Amino acid sequence: MTERLSGLLLRLSESGDRAILWGRPAKPFLGREFDRLLARGVLTEQAPAEEWDVCTDCECGNDGRRIQKLDGKLIAACPLDHRCDTVLEPEDLRSFRIDAGAIAREIAAASYIADEPTLVFPGTWHLGTGPANRALFVILARRDLAAPGLIAALQRAEMLPITLLGPALQVTERLRFAEASIHYVPITEAICADGFVLDERTLLPRASVAPRLTVFSRESRVVLDGKSLKLSPQKFKLMSLLANELVMGRAVVNNAKIAAHLWATKGRESQTGDAVRNLRDELKKVVGKKGKGPDLIETLSLKGYRLSLAAGEVEIVP
Repeated sequence: MTERLSGLLLRLSESGDRAILWGRPAKPFLGREFDRLLARGVLTEQAPAEEWDVCTDCECGNDGRRIQKLDGKLIAACPLDHRCDTVLEPEDLRSFRIDAGAIAREIAAASYIADEPTLVFPGTWHLGTGPANRALFVILARRDLAAPGLIAALQRAEMLPITLLGPALQVTERLRFAEASIHYVPITEAICADGFVLDERTLLPRASVAPRLTVFSRESRVVLDGKSLKLSPQKFKLMSLLANELVMGRAVVNNAKIAAHLWATKGRESQTGDAVRNLRDELKKVVGKKGKGPDLIETLSLKGYRLSLAAGEVEIVP
């Protein structure tokens, strides 16, 4: 199990008010902590499911398949082809509604923030005051980040410097918060390994330093350690992908994601190594054969590739 329960709930909450945790992904987490979140109202169990999704390519025209018990088994039967019937386990029928407001309260309580979170705008909770006397806000649903008037509402709610926690965003999406002097932090980066406790180090803006790598999106050009390099379309797409993933807190990029980004056709994961090697060779023209060209893109065995830079050392210019 690599994903924590807190991370799973935060990720599912991005979908909005009707965020649901189904029984199958919930099963590995059942236990004391799960029961505590049920008792705290973070999760609320719903009535067992009576229908299941239709087959991916089914032409039956139904919205769902009714779940039946046949020969002691739970079956979601396909009306057109019983070879497509789905055998279910009892836990598959369970579902739990996720309460975003209760998650906000859980974050505040776990992080020893004295005040009760208050709803200051649709989907936006004021947690209280954090490190360095900064006002802390959290938004869990992605759609609420785009609501008109959000930034003005945050600024009206608090006169202190603002840190906003929310779903991971593209660099261009984060610009409007930066322009309003709001420090935006992907919430999954801010949560420690222990439940919903906030890592105070992430809540403060990094000291301003000159970036080592600047990616100019419109020009297909990068500047590395002050030296400019014009890249071919494919090499630039790869460099841009690695840089964007690093800035968004997902530093390691696997072969499947690289292949999907570089090529329209499927099944080309085996060619990603060549693409990375070609980009490394191009970087040598800037940093030299004994420089950091090969080391700038690290290979992680069985995982993928990443830039060997800190997120604060990378700037992406739209």
